[in-house]
Amino acid sequence: MKKIILSLLLFVSVNYSSAQWSSGNTNFPYSLFDVSFHNPSFGFAVGEQGSVLRTTDFGQNWEVVLNVPGKWFTSVHHFGPTSIIACGSYGAVYLSNNSGDSWTENGFPDFTKHLRSIKLAPTGQVWTVGYDGAFYISPSPNVWFPPVTQIPFTMHSIDFSPQFIFDLTAIIAATDGRVYRTSNSGTNWNYINLNQFGIYDYLNSVKFLTNNIAIIVGNNGRILKTTNAGLTWVNKNHMLTSEHLRDVDAVFNGANYTVVAVGDNGTILRSADDGETWTLQTMMPATTRHLYGVALPSLFNGYIVGEIGSSATAAFFMSSTFGAVNISNVSSTVPDKYELSQNYPNPFNPETKIKFSVLNSELVKLSVFDMLGREVKTLVNENLAPGQYEYTFNGSGLNSGTYFYKLTSGSFTQTKKMLLIK
Repeated sequence: MKKIILSLLLFVSVNYSSAQWSSGNTNFPYSLFDVSFHNPSFGFAVGEQGSVLRTTDFGQNWEVVLNVPGKWFTSVHHFGPTSIIACGSYGAVYLSNNSGDSWTENGFPDFTKHLRSIKLAPTGQVWTVGYDGAFYISPSPNVWFPPVTQIPFTMHSIDFSPQFIFDLTAIIAATDGRVYRTSNSGTNWNYINLNQFGIYDYLNSVKFLTNNIAIIVGNNGRILKTTNAGLTWVNKNHMLTSEHLRDVDAVFNGANYTVVAVGDNGTILRSADDGETWTLQTMMPATTRHLYGVALPSLFNGYIVGEIGSSATAAFFMSSTFGAVNISNVSSTVPDKYELSQNYPNPFNPETKIKFSVLNSELVKLSVFDMLGREVKTLVNENLAPGQYEYTFNGSGLNSGTYFYKLTSGSFTQTKKMLLIK
C-alpha cells in the first residue's frame, strides 16, 4: 500500500502554567481510538477505516502505514523498539516487526469477534479481550490457544503487574462494574464484586503503576484504585466530573506516578500522587470532543487522541510538561541555537527560574552542582522537543552558597553560576 504523508498544519504553542495541553493535527479525517509510543518521538495511533498512523517526530507529522477497509482498530500496543500490534473489529489483529513499515494479519481464529484491548504479556504471549466474552491468547504469531471462556461478558481492557513473570497477576476491566483478577497467569479468574458498593459503570481502562497499585477508569467519571494488586478497590473520582472516562496511562515522576485519564467532552484528569488525588487539566483551544486514548512515554511528553466530532480531523493533543510541576514550555518555535540563560533572580531564596533553548529533538539534561563539582540535583533528564523552556528551581533543601547549573544536549554543554542566600 502506498504511504500517505500527513503534514502537521496546526500546532498551537501555549504556556503550560495556564494550559497543560496544546492542539495538534494529524490531518486524519476520521476518529482515532488509541495511541501508543515506544519513546517520546516514535509512536502509533489507530482508528476508523482500519487505519494505523505513525509519527517519528514527537507527533508533528503523521503517515498512514496501514489501511484495512471495512474494519476499525480500537487498540495498539508497542512492545520493543520495532514491534507493534493492533486489534479491532471483526477479529482484526495485525502485527509489524519493522517499525510499522509492513504489517501481517496475525491469523485470528474468529472474525465475528470485536476486540477492544491487546497487550503483550511480560512472558511473551499476546492477550486480547473484547465484546461478548472474547478472550484469546497467542503464544506466537499466527498461533492462538482455544478461547478463554471463564468470563462471558464484554471486557474493555487488560493489564499486567510489572512483576507478572513472578506474581502472575493481571486485571481485566469489564462491563457493568466488573473487575476480574488472576494470580496464576490466567488459569483461573476471580470476579471482584463491585456491584455490592453500587458500582455498575462500564470500566473502560486499567493501568498498573506498581506491583500493588493499579487504576481503573470508567463511565460517569468513575476512578478506582487498588493498593493490594486488585483484591479490593477504593473510589477516587472525588466528584470532579461525571463524564465517561475512556483511557488512563501513567509515568514515574521521581517520587510517585503521574497519572492522566481522558474522556468525553474534552475531559482530562491528572494525578501526581499515584492516583490518590486528582485535578482537572486544561487545553488550548478548549474542546468538547470525546477523547479516547492517552500515552505518556515520558514525564515531559504526553499524547491524546479522540473523535473527529464537527472538526475536519481527529482530536489530537500534546503536552511537554503535563507531569512536571517545575518546567514550562515557553515557546515551541524552533530556536536558531542552543542556549542556557542566566537564572533570575540571582541571588535567590528559595526559587529562581532557569531558561534554556533546545535546537533538536534529543535527550536534554539540566543539573545542579556544588562548589566541589558534586551533582546535587538533576532537574531535567528527558527527551524534549525543540523549543524554549523555563525551569523553576527550588533550593529549599540546599545550604546557602554558590552553585553551578549545567545544560547538556547532544554535543552542546554550557554551565552558569548562581548564588543561593538564605
